[in-house]
Amino acid sequence: MYVPLAAILFLCACMSKPTMIPLTLLIPFSFYWFGKANKKQVVTITLSLLLMFVTMYGLNNLIDSQDNIAGRTFLFFENPLFYDKNILHRTATGFYCLAKYLQLLIFPQHLLYYYGYNQIPIVDWRNWVAIGSLFVHFGLLIGAFVYRKKRILSFGILYYLANIAMFANIVKPGPGIIAERFLYIGSLGFVLYWLMFLCKFTKDTSLPQNNYRYYCV
Repeated sequence: MYVPLAAILFLCACMSKPTMIPLTLLIPFSFYWFGKANKKQVVTITLSLLLMFVTMYGLNNLIDSQDNIAGRTFLFFENPLFYDKNILHRTATGFYCLAKYLQLLIFPQHLLYYYGYNQIPIVDWRNWVAIGSLFVHFGLLIGAFVYRKKRILSFGILYYLANIAMFANIVKPGPGIIAERFLYIGSLGFVLYWLMFLCKFTKDTSLPQNNYRYYCV
């Protein structure tokens, strides 16, 4: 009943902020993960959101063509990765960026209004931060499926990784090497993880661990 309205509101959200795009798959995935909808409902929700995504893409192209916008040209100081075509540099720097995002979540210090040239170094795979970040993030991904019975924990990890992956500069460089605002949507996964961790210390141990309301008290 509410799917058409939700789809329209989702379209408005995507037109406002591209950070909403990962939710195209994360929203139906959440219904599947927590068993709150049958297969037919999950397919209906997925197709509705995909339709809105295609509509957003078409509307953006239409608006750009009418305004004669050929595409934004990014300058070197905005993000050097637009000019560095070395795939090893891009992937290593991408995982360096992911490490920086984790650091900002845990220790939000030395915040900047803009991260451009020389705020995040361009590194290769000899950099220990990039190597460590690779192991940490793949470890999180594997752990999310190994401990999938703890659905809140697994979903929180997958939600964070899915949202932050599009801002790692690996597939496509972004405006500014990183941006704190890119963490906003994905930080919900981080919050879910710590909420579950803190609830382990509550006195009420009578509720089953898979009861998601138990972790959201």
